[in-house]
Amino acid sequence: MKNYVVIQTADKFLSEKKYIFDFIFKENLGIEYNIELNEEKNYTLIFEDKKIIINDAFFSKFNDCDIYYQIDNIPQNICFFKYKGKKIPIIYGNDNLDFGDKEIFIGLDIISSIFFMLTRWEEFAVNKKDIHARFDENYSLSKKYEFCNIPVVDFYLDILFFYLKFPVIEKKYEKKSKLIFTHDIDYPYNTIKDIFPISSKNNRIDIIKNYIKKSYVTYEKLIKLGKKNNSNSIFFFMVNREAEFDLNNKYPKFNNKIKKYINKVLSSGHIVGLHTSYNTFLNIKKIKKEKFVLEKTIKREVLHSRQHYLRINVPFTLRMLNSAGIKYEYSMGFSKFPGFRCGTGKNFNFYDFIERKKLKIKIFPFYFMDTYLNGKLPELYDNTIKTDIIIIIHNNYNAKKEKVKLIKEVIRHFKKHKKRKLCLNF
Repeated sequence: MKNYVVIQTADKFLSEKKYIFDFIFKENLGIEYNIELNEEKNYTLIFEDKKIIINDAFFSKFNDCDIYYQIDNIPQNICFFKYKGKKIPIIYGNDNLDFGDKEIFIGLDIISSIFFMLTRWEEFAVNKKDIHARFDENYSLSKKYEFCNIPVVDFYLDILFFYLKFPVIEKKYEKKSKLIFTHDIDYPYNTIKDIFPISSKNNRIDIIKNYIKKSYVTYEKLIKLGKKNNSNSIFFFMVNREAEFDLNNKYPKFNNKIKKYINKVLSSGHIVGLHTSYNTFLNIKKIKKEKFVLEKTIKREVLHSRQHYLRINVPFTLRMLNSAGIKYEYSMGFSKFPGFRCGTGKNFNFYDFIERKKLKIKIFPFYFMDTYLNGKLPELYDNTIKTDIIIIIHNNYNAKKEKVKLIKEVIRHFKKHKKRKLCLNF
C-alpha cells in the first residue's frame, strides 16, 4: 500500500498550491504527497483504489501571472452548510457532494478557502484601516458573515480527513489541542511617575491604587499559571518607547529590577519574546535594533515576537520580521473580540502572496485577549473540532478584581474537558 497521496492538478499557481498541500498533508494529516500535472480544471486526490475530486473554483479562473489578491475576487455572498452542529462557510465553491462507486466529488474548494484564510490576502485587498493603521477587522469576511468564532480551516481539514480516512492518516491525524498562555508586559512594574502625566482624576486614582498594591508585578503568579497548567508560556517585553501609543516613554530602560523579572521568567523554563514597539510595523531597522537590545540583555537569541497594539500590515510586517530573524509571531488575532483571524488556532508558515513564496516565519494565531472583558464573558468557541487556543493575559491583569474572575472563567472554559487538575490560583 502506498503511504502517500497522489494529487493531480493543472500547471499554474503551483507555489500557492504546494503551500496549502504542505499545510494539509504534511503538517496536519502527517502524510506525504506526489503532484502529477494535468490539464484538468479540478484537483484529483488518489490513494489506493479511491479518488476524490475537489472543485477548483478559484485558481482555475486565472492565468498564472494574474494578480488574484484584489477586492473583486473576495466573495460577496457566502453560503453555509451544517457539519458537526456548526454552520460552516463555503468561501469558494459550492455545496455539491456527489458519490460514485470509487469517486467522490466535493464542491467546496477546500484548497483556495484555506489559502484565503491563512495568507490574509483579503486584508491587503480590502485595505480598510482603523486609527492604528491596522486592518479594520469589521471589514473581514469572517466578521461580516459571523464565522470568526469558528476555526473554519480546522473544520475543512476534518472534512477532508473524513473522506481520506484510512489507517495511515488516521493514526497521525489524532492530535491534542494545546492551551497556551502569553503575556504582554506593557508596564513592567508600577512607578509613582506614571501618575503625573495622566490628566484624568479617575485614572490618577486608579494608578495610585495599583501602585500601592503593586498590581503590575504579577510575574510569579503568571509563571505559576503556566507551570501548573503545563503551558510553556511566552512573556513579551518591550525595549523601546517613542510613540504616543507606547505610553509616552514611561517604559523604563532595562534596569536591574526588569532584569530580575526577566531572569525569573527564564529560570522557570518559560520564554522571553520581543514586544516590538508601536512604530516598528513598517520599519525593519527598528525591529532589528529592538531585537538586538533584548538579545544583548538576555544573552540569548530572540525568536518570538508580538507587535504592540497588534500592528500588522499584511504581508509587509511579516516579511520584515522574517528578514529580522523572528521565527515565531503571535500578533494574528482580533483586537476587539475573540476569534480565529486566520481560521485556525494551529501554527503555520506564512506565505507572502506578493512575492509568491513560503516564509520561514511561523504564525501562532491567538484566540483571546483579556482586554475583551468589559464586565461580562463573551461567547467562546466550544472546541467541537480540536485546535490550539492561545490566550493573551497582560501582566497588569489583576488591576480589577472583576477581570480576574472573568479570566479564570475563560481558562476554565477551555480546560473543562481536560482530566488534568486546573490551577487558577493566580
